[in-house]
Amino acid sequence: MRLFSGSLAGMAALLAAACAQPSSDWTICRAPQGDFTAQERACSTVIERQESGGDVAEAYRNRGGARARLGRDEEAIADFTQAIHLEPNDTLVYFDRGSALSRTGAYDRAIRDLDRALQLNPNQAYVLNEACWARAMAGADLEHAAALCDSAVAQVPTQSAFLDSRGLVRLKQGDFENALTDYEAAIRLNPNSAHYIYGRGLALMHLSREAEGQAAFDEALRLDPEIAEKYERYGVKP
Repeated sequence: MRLFSGSLAGMAALLAAACAQPSSDWTICRAPQGDFTAQERACSTVIERQESGGDVAEAYRNRGGARARLGRDEEAIADFTQAIHLEPNDTLVYFDRGSALSRTGAYDRAIRDLDRALQLNPNQAYVLNEACWARAMAGADLEHAAALCDSAVAQVPTQSAFLDSRGLVRLKQGDFENALTDYEAAIRLNPNSAHYIYGRGLALMHLSREAEGQAAFDEALRLDPEIAEKYERYGVKP
């Protein structure tokens, strides 16, 4: 499962807020305090003024993060592209654009960006997970996807979303026993996730444990009536 970061740029923005800023627009662009509409507006002002007190690439990246949070991924992708043009070695912005591309279903492009982020910084667990997830969704290079998820889980074994990503990879590989192990571990960490419970049900069904699988489906659908359709979009059915 992807973890919506809204982007990693958002985290970087909070850290940058401690630095001196030349204007209140920079303050809001860097640290929106949860008001992403205000952040978008402030970053737009910074970009239009081409203010010298901060990196304009950062303003594009932060505006892209705000637009991603507001559900406008295509606009976010355009901003991240501008940021990459200005700062081509920024790991965060490749992650952000890759994540947004993945959400739009452009998995091949997403994988290229996420792999570039890993080239620049190979040990970011959240980037490893996102690269694994994009491959799982594309149904491509699943062996490498599993290795990426393995690395993410090894770094943060208590992150349920990483276990969920690996569970999806293993479902698509037909490795149902290990998929079940991953989903059950994720459920122990987050017992009320319809996503994890439904994944567990799929693994159980493929292991011919129909009664347990159906019980898992029923519980997952109670928590999220649309969960079966989500998994169908992933390309996985009972």
